[in-house]
Formats: sequence, structure tokens, C-alpha cells
Amino acid sequence: DKETFHSSIPESIVLQEDSTVRSSDTTRTDGTAKLQAEYRIRRPSDGAIRWILRHARFVRGEKGLPDRMYGIVSDITAQKVAYDFAAALLKLGDRLSDATSIEEVAKAAGEILGESLAVGRAGYAVVDAAAETFTLDGNWLTRPMASMNGVHAIAHFPGTISRLRSGSTLIVKDVRSFR
Repeated sequence: DKETFHSSIPESIVLQEDSTVRSSDTTRTDGTAKLQAEYRIRRPSDGAIRWILRHARFVRGEKGLPDRMYGIVSDITAQKVAYDFAAALLKLGDRLSDATSIEEVAKAAGEILGESLAVGRAGYAVVDAAAETFTLDGNWLTRPMASMNGVHAIAHFPGTISRLRSGSTLIVKDVRSFR
């Protein structure tokens, strides 16, 4: 469905970090607004961060000055996610081709996973089903925080035992409340 609205509406929800690419009353009036721009917004209905692509044109008056700016705004979040995923896979492939040990593989994978997901910590664990433990070595961190490296009893994490044993990917949003 097509919807018509004043440009100040999507521009008002642009993330601060992307504010230099949004248009303003001044740039729309003086004709200096970027005609094509990509930026992120925080969707008011649920707070989700979405990527937006704006294609615009100016309608100019007799003196060549802009009378108005019109265009389309599209949500390109799915395309950005797909591009970022492909870029992460390429980076991982490059790093894995140079790896000479399991530790280097785990370190590279944890780093790329952490960067791709924009999380504070990422890593891979080796599960010893017989001992009912897992070993985390070389967890990747974006900032100083307590390391979780070492051997951990699976029993301390009862909600994850079956998922770990089945080989499923485990994502923990906050390790401080994780069990």
C-alpha cells in the first residue's frame, strides 16, 4: 500500500548516528538534501531498528529553486541483513583458510559471529557428553568483562542440555541470567 506523508515524519525517527544523511527543512528548501540516502530509524510502534532507503527528486520553480521535494521511502532491512550475512561468511571463509588449529577456527568464528550480531561476547564450546561438561576457550569480547573460559558442568545449565547434545546453535541474550 502506498502512503503519503510529510518528509519530517520519517526524518524525525532517524537514529542520531545517521542524522547527517537525513534531510531537513533547510536542505529541502535550498536544494542540498541528498536525493538518495540510506539510514536507520527506530520504528515507533515497537522500537525495532530498520534500514530505510530514500529516493527523492526536487520540483523546481521558475527561478530554478526547489518548490518541493518528493520521493519514496523503502524498508531495506532484509537486504541489509542478507548483505551483512554474506559479508560475514566471506570474512569467515578467508579467516578459516588461514587457520591452522581448532583454537584459531573457534577464535575467528567467535569474533566474526560477535561482530555480526553486535553482541558483547561470543564463542564456541566443545561438549564432552560422557563427562557432562563443556569447555569454552577463547571467547571473544568487545569490552573488558569476566571471561567464561574454562570447563563448566552442563548440569549448571539445565535448560540447554538437550539443545547442546543435539548440536543446535545456542544463543544467550544475557549470560548473567543464563542457566
